[in-house]
Amino acid sequence: MPTNSIRVASTGVCLLLLCLSRPAQSSEFKQPHLILEWSSYGATAFAMGPRGTSFVATFAGTIAKYSQDGGFLTDWKSHDPAGFRSITGLTVSGSGLVYSCEYYGNRVQVFDSSGHFIRMWGEHGKGRGQLDRPTAITVDGEGNVYVVEEGNHRVQKFTDRGRYLASWAGPTGSAAYLELPTAITVGSDGRLFVTDFSAGGVRVFSKDGHFLGRWGPGPGGVPPIRSVTTTRDKQGVTAGMGLTPELTPELARTLCDSTTHQASGVAVDPSGNVFVFSGVCQRVQKYAPNGLFLGGWWIDKVPAYVEGRGADLALATTGDIYVAQMNGHVRVFGYGPSRYESALSKRAGLGVMADLNRFLTVPWTISPVDRSGGHFQYVSGYVGFDVQPLRQAIRWEIPLPHATRSDFRQIDWALRGVLKSRGFSTQVPPESLRLGITTLFEGRGGRLRATYRGGQAAPRLVLERRPAALDSMTTTAETCDLRVLEGSPTGDPGIWSLLIPTLRTRWPRLERLMSSGTVSTPEMLEAVREAHRPGVSEPDRDLVLLTADTWLRSRGSTARDELGPEWNRYEFASVREYGDAFAYCGSVLKRLALRAGGEDPWADRALLVLLELGWSTDCTDTYEGAVFSNEIFVPVVKHGEEFLRAHPGARIWASVALRTALAHETAWSLGMEAPPDDFPDYRKGMKEHRQRALELYRKLLPRTHDPRMERAVRRKIRALERNQDTKCQVYYITGEC
Repeated sequence: MPTNSIRVASTGVCLLLLCLSRPAQSSEFKQPHLILEWSSYGATAFAMGPRGTSFVATFAGTIAKYSQDGGFLTDWKSHDPAGFRSITGLTVSGSGLVYSCEYYGNRVQVFDSSGHFIRMWGEHGKGRGQLDRPTAITVDGEGNVYVVEEGNHRVQKFTDRGRYLASWAGPTGSAAYLELPTAITVGSDGRLFVTDFSAGGVRVFSKDGHFLGRWGPGPGGVPPIRSVTTTRDKQGVTAGMGLTPELTPELARTLCDSTTHQASGVAVDPSGNVFVFSGVCQRVQKYAPNGLFLGGWWIDKVPAYVEGRGADLALATTGDIYVAQMNGHVRVFGYGPSRYESALSKRAGLGVMADLNRFLTVPWTISPVDRSGGHFQYVSGYVGFDVQPLRQAIRWEIPLPHATRSDFRQIDWALRGVLKSRGFSTQVPPESLRLGITTLFEGRGGRLRATYRGGQAAPRLVLERRPAALDSMTTTAETCDLRVLEGSPTGDPGIWSLLIPTLRTRWPRLERLMSSGTVSTPEMLEAVREAHRPGVSEPDRDLVLLTADTWLRSRGSTARDELGPEWNRYEFASVREYGDAFAYCGSVLKRLALRAGGEDPWADRALLVLLELGWSTDCTDTYEGAVFSNEIFVPVVKHGEEFLRAHPGARIWASVALRTALAHETAWSLGMEAPPDDFPDYRKGMKEHRQRALELYRKLLPRTHDPRMERAVRRKIRALERNQDTKCQVYYITGEC
């Protein structure tokens, strides 16, 4: 068996040489493939139920139940009005009862599979039947319940009604000692398997507590390494403890290929094979019933050795392996066919696959509008000042009656799997940027944009297919919407690209939460609360407020998540959209924008975002002063002009002037197209809009340093001087650029 040597330097005082054993993978091992993927609201524990159902302990303080294809079925809260106190273990008995154990609650709660409370037992302590920080729970075939405790370093055995039967713990320093136990399961032969996060390895006990052996590294084996710096030398990889992380795949494999390193989940199949999940390493290992290592696989493409990414693992009766990650992703591995298509059809309609396949292959040369399959529609518009429209995209809208935010997430995961099988890759930005409800795909010479829309209209999925050539065209001087050339992004990806680096230096804890994708509403509220403490500067406070605003807006409609009084105190307010769904639409932005034009860059950014939102922050899409809900140019002109008059020397003057000019140009173009006696009368004031747009574009010329922008602005000026309709209506919702 080969070995890899790692030298670990501790503050330059001493060197500790550790040998990490890398077990050889069995030639008989067949690696399963990913057959389904879906998402929940975070995961701290996971369990499989009957008929393919699964149960997830979520960051929202609930136990959520999902169908076999990842569809949300129901959820419930603790029987205690104070709520669950950090569920760390879930299991389902043969009779279908759901058992949970709580790390801080020091108790076990039992529910039926629909969430109806059955019973509860446990109290804090070290005596018989008492619990101290329980971390995992399992039930054997006879209905006996086993709970493993971190605080008492032991396993306790109870009846299904909570009566104490037995307990056991290995002597400190022995092979049977449970230092930081994380998971427990029971095999069909009655053996108990317990993993240990700190010491590594799997402890095996009989159902009566007799120690049968230990798999993996012994005492003094692989230590927990949470941050490393690596360099290459002739002897291999050198790791420095506690330094800035620069993790390489080679080092990750060296650290994580060791048996059961820092495990957080364990399960046994009917044949007695044992599966162990290392949440830190994002790796699953498989062992024979006698402890022989058979093989393993990585959950992520590149090993991500980051502390705290673990969650749980469970097996279905079909043999499929379910891995739940702390960020809420549930990945299903197996040897059968992919289940993405059936999941998508179930959530989006039986005919969705036939329509999707046609949408992906339909040529660009057929009639301008074809609604014979999947609600196809060609989207045409104008690039620059050409008089002939350019076919920009094929759009397909799929109605999703009664869909909720949770349904959107499940459809998105299923769509990702289907499109991947058809040669499309997902454009995955860093986790902190993947917070919206839009997913980008690339392949077959083009790009797909999937957007999930709720709000007051019927929920629907909008797919837009664009040729690859169009993306390069929209960044040339010919484009009508000069914001794409401006270099001051206000959409979600652009905002995050500005926020995240600054958060890393000013609010590092919040940046870690955002970058991991695990931030919750209570954690975000705590960050806002901290930003309002005495001594925090206005720019630093506004940085947090804009971060919270962008995160809340990116979530869209959220069931049963109305922002409460404390949020309201900081001017964050949610609005009921339909049923029990609430949405937040930027109410705090107006507070931030009051300070725009000064030394606060985040107040400036808030003003630009407000202009893009049309000064509408109540989720109604009713724009200030507009006659109809698509006239976003009206408030942009009003508030843009007010800012330009009040702050002629502001550093964002050019950005505001550009948007104001585009709004004036929108109004003028609408007037050029409007027939006489139309309502509203866009012809009224159109000459003044043209003159003001021309004036602003002339003022922008000396302020630009980008030759592409300069060429684009000069072209605008020439067209406006000739009174040539540019058909550029970027601040009119139904208009196309």
